[in-house]
Amino acid sequence: MQPSKANAAGGNRRRGQSGETLASTRYTHSTRQNPQNQPLRSASGRMVALLKGNTIHKHIMGSKHLLKTPPAIAIDCVALDAGEQGGATRVLVLDKESDAEYRASIQTIREHGFTFNRGYGRQIALALDYWQQAGGNGARQIGMDL
Repeated sequence: MQPSKANAAGGNRRRGQSGETLASTRYTHSTRQNPQNQPLRSASGRMVALLKGNTIHKHIMGSKHLLKTPPAIAIDCVALDAGEQGGATRVLVLDKESDAEYRASIQTIREHGFTFNRGYGRQIALALDYWQQAGGNGARQIGMDL
């Protein structure tokens, strides 16, 4: 049995209906993600936030993710750095349990935050007093430079 011209010319390639090889077929859809919603990952590769425009969006469950001692909200340092490199100037944290929103500038986080590692990678936390809070239980507003 003689090999077909396709096999002799470069391997076993399937052909489309018009005779072109599927390897040369151009696809019209894109697999790239919307640049407006860029995933931000921790050092371990886990997605921990999204970059949307100039804001890092992070979702938490307050009962699990709000630090108790001292009362603070933390964000992964690698994700914060990547977001800042992508043009972020602020962080928005949404508590899915209470519907509270916490906002702070990255400048405030860097100036007043503290770093730690409690087994989930290096993180930077900002005390609740420095966040601007809206919605949720017991909403409060704190003057911020946003």
